[in-house]
Amino acid sequence: MASRATLDRPETAVPVQKDPDILAATARLSGEDMCSIADLSSAEVRAILKLGHDVKRNPREYRHALDAK
Repeated sequence: MASRATLDRPETAVPVQKDPDILAATARLSGEDMCSIADLSSAEVRAILKLGHDVKRNPREYRHALDAK
C-alpha cells in the first residue's frame, strides 16, 4: 500500500509524451506479446493507468490514435 506521503504528494503536470514512466514502459513493451497482467511491472501498470487517465481527460487528442491499426 502507498505511504501517506506518496498519496499527499501533488503530481507534476508532465505531458504524456514526455513522461518517463510511460516512455520506459513503451520501450519495454513495444513489439512484445502480453499473456498475463503478471507480465507487467508495477511501473508499467502505473504508466498504463497514467495514459488511460490522460485519454479520459483529453479524448479529442486520442481520437485518431488507432487509425490504420
